[in-house]
Amino acid sequence: MWTADAPTLASSLIPSGFNIGIAIAAVVGAALLDGGYGYRSLPVLGAIALALACVVAIVSAMNERNSGAIPPQAALT
Repeated sequence: MWTADAPTLASSLIPSGFNIGIAIAAVVGAALLDGGYGYRSLPVLGAIALALACVVAIVSAMNERNSGAIPPQAALT
């Protein structure tokens, strides 16, 4: 789905995605600390999460480019 088709839905999903990411990071970080890895392991977790997010973004952009889909024109208001 293109964001031009549903701008309100797209706008509401952005903060939801951030909140889900924050919750997942808190759970994984707490699990690392409970597992005895210490506070020095938390930046490593952040770097791994950043690398994973970059891979997802690159794969998504490549899939969109290779699909040949033409995005709809934005609605004039």
